[in-house]
Parts: sequence; C-alpha cells; structure tokens
Amino acid sequence: MKVTAEQLWAEKYRPKTVDQITGNNAKAKEVLKWVEDWVNGKRDKKALLLYGPPGTGKTATVHAIAEQLGLDILEVNASDKRNAESVKSIIGAASTQASLLPSKVRIILIDEVDGISGTEDKGGINELIKILKSTANPIIMTANDPWSPSLRPIRDLCLMIQYRRVTPASILSILKKICELEGIEYEEAALKKIAEASGGDIRSAINDLQFFAEGVGKLRETDIVFSGPRDRTVQVFEALKQLFEAKNLDSARTAYDAVDMDYDMFFKWVSENAYLHAKTSEELKRVYDYLSKADMILYKIIRTNNWSLLKYFILFLTAGVSLSATDKYGYKKYQFPSWINLLSVSKKEREIVGNICLKIKLKCHLSAKKAHSVFLPFLKIIFQNNASKADKLAEYFEFTGEEVDWLRRVEK
Repeated sequence: MKVTAEQLWAEKYRPKTVDQITGNNAKAKEVLKWVEDWVNGKRDKKALLLYGPPGTGKTATVHAIAEQLGLDILEVNASDKRNAESVKSIIGAASTQASLLPSKVRIILIDEVDGISGTEDKGGINELIKILKSTANPIIMTANDPWSPSLRPIRDLCLMIQYRRVTPASILSILKKICELEGIEYEEAALKKIAEASGGDIRSAINDLQFFAEGVGKLRETDIVFSGPRDRTVQVFEALKQLFEAKNLDSARTAYDAVDMDYDMFFKWVSENAYLHAKTSEELKRVYDYLSKADMILYKIIRTNNWSLLKYFILFLTAGVSLSATDKYGYKKYQFPSWINLLSVSKKEREIVGNICLKIKLKCHLSAKKAHSVFLPFLKIIFQNNASKADKLAEYFEFTGEEVDWLRRVEK
C-alpha cells in the first residue's frame, strides 16, 4: 500500500516504557533505577549525565521513564540557554518548583549540555553548577561529547551513563516493526541499507525510512538512494584522534581505514586540524610539507588516473603528518574543514530537509524522489527570490520557521 503520514514516525513510535528502548536497554534501566531512587528519597547524585552519539536513545529514555512513572517533565536545550541569566530563569526556576502532577516530582531534562561548553558560556556553566547543587528535582542531562575541560565540574556532580551506537541489526528490527504497523511492504535489503547507513542513529534511520516509504507501493532496495554525504563526523573525529596519537608508521597509516570517507575529503579534515598537534613552528612546517606533498600526489592521481600512486598519498597524509607532530595527547577540539557548511553534512539538516519533503509529498501526492529532486530545488529558488510567494507557500505547506530559514539560505 502507498503510505502518507501526518506526523514524524520518530515521534509517533517513540518508546513509551523502558522495556521498549532498543540497543541501550540496560543503560535505560540504570536511568530508571536512579529516577526511582530519587522519587523514594535516595539521592546520592543529584544529576545524571547521559552521553553518547546522537540517536542512541538518551532523550527517548528520559521521556519513556517520565511516561512510565507518571512524572512531569520539563525539557530544555542547553544550546539555546547558554548564558547565566537564561540558565537561571528557565532551569533554575524549574529546579525548585513542584510538579503540577500528583507525584510532585518533575524531571528536568537538559539536552545537549555540551552546547554550553565554550569559554564564552562560562557564566551559564557556573549557574548550572549552582542549580545542580541545590535542585529539588531530578536533573538529567544529555551530551554527545561530555569531555570538554569546562564541563569537568559538571561531570564531578553527576552519575555518568554512556550510550553506545545501536547496531544495524537492532535498528533493522525497529524498521521492520514500523513497517508492519504502517502496513508497508518492503524488501529486507532496503531496510538493511537504511540501517547500515544510519551510523547507529535510530532517529535518523526512522526519518530515512519515512522519507523513502511515503508515496511508494513497496519499498525496494533501488528506492534507497542517499543524495549527498552521510553524517560521518563521529567516525572522522575518531580517525583523526587515532592518526595524531599514533606512535608508529603502521598505526598512523591505518587511521584512514577507520572512516568511511573519500581521499580528498579526509585530506581536507587532516589539513584543517593538523596544526593542533604541532608544538613548534618547525614541526608545523614539516606537517604542512607532508600535506603539500600529499596534495600534489592526489592531484596527479586525479589528472592521470594513475592509482598506483595512492599508497604514497596515504603514507604522506597519515604517517608523514602524524610522526611530524609530537603534541599527541590532551583534549583537541577538531574543526570541520573551513569550506564546509556544517549544516550541510549534519543529521539536523537531513531532518529539516526530510520534514520539508514529507510536507510536499503530503500536499502534492508525490513520490519521495520527486519531492526531493524536482520540487525542492524550485522551492529554494522561490524562497530566495520572491518573499511574497514564499510566505504564501510557507503557509500552504505549514513550514516551520526553521524550515523556512533553510529554504531561504543561500549556499556559499
């Protein structure tokens, strides 16, 4: 049957109990026990810090527990509440107020607490520390990367629970269940392709499933075509860490194997971040000398199609660079290549684009491919050049402000 939807499946099929959490169920049960202990007066740690890659069930766990135990929940995103005043007015006030529900306990969920880890957000961090020490309600925070030095005082106050990437097999079981509930016919190879491309992100996989399934009679493997790069930021950060911490040639040379990325893109990542590991100007010179040699070899490979040179490119890019830089350890804040617009490779943008295309399909009764490949480019042109028509279209399709901003954004 052909499928249409009035809401995002990631929300529709959000777990309602801890037992429904897939992939990190044991961790979810640890969170449940902590909340139950809090409700019963046992409060060894006043806050929890759940950390791990996006889409692994951190936020879903908290909502499931609140629903399972009948508790009120206040959710805020730390990235939007970064200074002391906003942290105090929103989070601070909630930390001392009783819930309106009979339980009188309100869970305060602070998403993306690593979003306030910068130096400019020090006031917000200090205020949050005060709140954690005096809160009358359980506070649960989530983070993708909790290891910023500025978050150390927060880590010291929390019980930390790590969520790991969900396996493709576990994600596949979720996708199958959703297909059954939605009455979707499918080729298993299609679902496997989505699961394997998700990078362990359940939410991303469900969004991709909805995007490809709507408007088709049967979901086939050939329908699953990902336009543009997938989000590999976590993997590339790990590869960079392995590369620059390598103590020998072989370890450095195999760092590239850890990331699913083409040669040119990995070269740009290394070029952008190599300076972080050079202690002296002489080391920096050697590092970029090897990068220059790698760049020339890659250019020759592309121009002459002589791929026998690839081993030298990889050798200069990995071992040459790594063994020239001796500042191997300590926290390094790796940056995206400067020419990349971060949003264009993020799961967040895929969600925005997916939502836009779902709304187009719902209104215009189109396939996913046509909504994305035909209608979306023209919509961007209209939104960037005709404000009055854009306003009417935004109202017709019920686009959110975030979606309108994306459509209006001019790519650089």
